[in-house]
Amino acid sequence: MRALLVYESMFGNTESVARAVAAGLGTVLRTDIHTVASAPLVLPDDVGLLVVGAPAGLEATRHLAVTQAHRAGIPARSTGIGVCEWLQRLQPADIPAVSFDTSVYTPFPATADNPADPVSHRLHHLGMRVMRHESFYTRDTLGPLEGRELEHARRWAQHLAAEVAGTLTPA
Repeated sequence: MRALLVYESMFGNTESVARAVAAGLGTVLRTDIHTVASAPLVLPDDVGLLVVGAPAGLEATRHLAVTQAHRAGIPARSTGIGVCEWLQRLQPADIPAVSFDTSVYTPFPATADNPADPVSHRLHHLGMRVMRHESFYTRDTLGPLEGRELEHARRWAQHLAAEVAGTLTPA
């Protein structure tokens, strides 16, 4: 069994978290990591966990992020297909799934809906057993990641992989 991690990243923050998550998952599960542009639309039979990561806000913020990147003189990494479009095309599967996002840290919690809701809802709609969502924080939109977020990502993924592997029956 293996994990498939798919991510969308505009400024590299979500990509850094995705790589740390992949490293944590890799301590227990064989893990493949893909940008959303290269991710399969049909999950291979040996995938036993799907992990999806994206910046908070998803579609609503992509155009603004590309504009902000251009103004800052840095290339936006994800300008084509996004997580929402990929999830609309993904074939259903009966496997565990989790999501994570990166967002700007604020000491004042937002009262709006969880930014993972679109991803979690779509994963559930695809027949997946949605386990949980995790957020990782940046100092501002362009980054960098807050303090020990990469270590947080590795630990979260190690715990997640152990949990998934422990619930499986031998083949």
